Amino acid sequence: ALAYPKLLIDNRLYRAAFFASIFQDLGAWANLIASLKVIESLGDDKTGFNAALVFFCRQIPTGVLFPISGFCADRYDRKVIMLLSNCVSALVAAAFVVLTKYPSLGLLCLLILSKNAMGSFYDPCDRAVIPQIVHKDKIHVAMTLNGVAWSSMLAIGAALGGVMTSQLGLVRCFLLD
Repeated sequence: ALAYPKLLIDNRLYRAAFFASIFQDLGAWANLIASLKVIESLGDDKTGFNAALVFFCRQIPTGVLFPISGFCADRYDRKVIMLLSNCVSALVAAAFVVLTKYPSLGLLCLLILSKNAMGSFYDPCDRAVIPQIVHKDKIHVAMTLNGVAWSSMLAIGAALGGVMTSQLGLVRCFLLD
């Protein structure tokens, strides 16, 4: 059990990558809850279909782009890809604020597709960088810690997204992302 905090304390590069992933996941899950709130605000009788469409738009970039993004992660500078994808993702996340003024299913889907397309480039680089920054006898510790963090951020990010959308409004929730 001590191997997990020890890795975070001793390995500065892993610690930076770990917390970057945590914050990215936290914002992504909060964004999902806020996106579902936008669907609810549309007030039509297709809420179930619209929610399914949101989940489809979140997942389809991964399936379509992973072969390309995996190639890019292996071929080009991972730090540059991660930085660029996060910068574009932040711009897209800021554009979600427009949805609070002009809720639209089409714009919501376009923004979700764009944001998750950027995540499709970030994720393979994030995974591929672990063996470069963690000693090979600690990779299992790092991968386990990443899995626990992702699951934790699913719960915490979704809960935080729910609290933020109900107490602070959609704009703050989208800006968290």
